[in-house]
Amino acid sequence: VWPWFHSYLSGHGGNPELSGAVRVDTLLVMLLSAAIALGGIGLSWWFYSRRSPRNPDDPDPLEQLQPDLFGWLRGKFFIDELYVGNYGSDTVSIVSTATNAVVATLAVGRAPLTPASNNNLYRTYVPSATDGTVSVIDQKTHTIARTIPVGRGPQFAAVDGRHNKVYVNNVTDRTVSVIDSATDTVVRTIATGAGTPSNFGSVNGAYRRYYLPNATDDTLTVIDTDTDAVVRTIAVGSTPVDVLADA
Repeated sequence: VWPWFHSYLSGHGGNPELSGAVRVDTLLVMLLSAAIALGGIGLSWWFYSRRSPRNPDDPDPLEQLQPDLFGWLRGKFFIDELYVGNYGSDTVSIVSTATNAVVATLAVGRAPLTPASNNNLYRTYVPSATDGTVSVIDQKTHTIARTIPVGRGPQFAAVDGRHNKVYVNNVTDRTVSVIDSATDTVVRTIATGAGTPSNFGSVNGAYRRYYLPNATDDTLTVIDTDTDAVVRTIAVGSTPVDVLADA
């Protein structure tokens, strides 16, 4: 059913194969997930609806009742922060969106650029263009978990949440470094076209592709995120800079 439904949305739908479409164990997991979700909604309604309306500055009722549990839930499931790469001072400022204040400042590599976050693993990746590294920030502890050597002139980190990988385009080397977020190590280096520091790569999770414009040779490199291999190099217009996936 699911492949047919995807084809249907793409405009190539046929008749679905219903035989064996949903197994009993899959159906049980779906029902259990729905029951847990509904139970959570009901419990929240019961807990919060019994209390009078509160001001925005008042503490959360759960925080008042169970501060340790509230702190654990907040730290595990809710990261309300901004990561600012400070190119001139070789640091990253971490800003709380709740208080609009800087809560930590971390030293990273030279000339840090745009941070990118893998929220599945609570990691933020910061390429440093001058020293050819990527700094990995632990979002929970506000510390540098690892500094990863990549190619020369890394510019932009694109996170692939489906595979827990990070793609970093190295402009000087004309390569892309593929980082495994589970181990924070480079698992593959892929040759690409010739780009500039203005180029930004993008991951399309639906089609399992990473797209990188190459401004110098007017091409677009397409990488399969399942195999980390170049599947096509497409000639485009003059000086392509960025790419947007409509999917």
